[in-house]
Amino acid sequence: MKMKEIYLKTPSFEELSYRKELLSDPETMSYNSHLGGIIDFDESK
Repeated sequence: MKMKEIYLKTPSFEELSYRKELLSDPETMSYNSHLGGIIDFDESK
């Protein structure tokens, strides 16, 4: 079986908008409440 080549791409900040939405949602991040809850997803960090 021949393996296909893959490459890894670092996403731009704009491409992470869905992840930002998930990480800033208190209900989604409730499992993380013992570690501080939601995650600040700020471009400056």
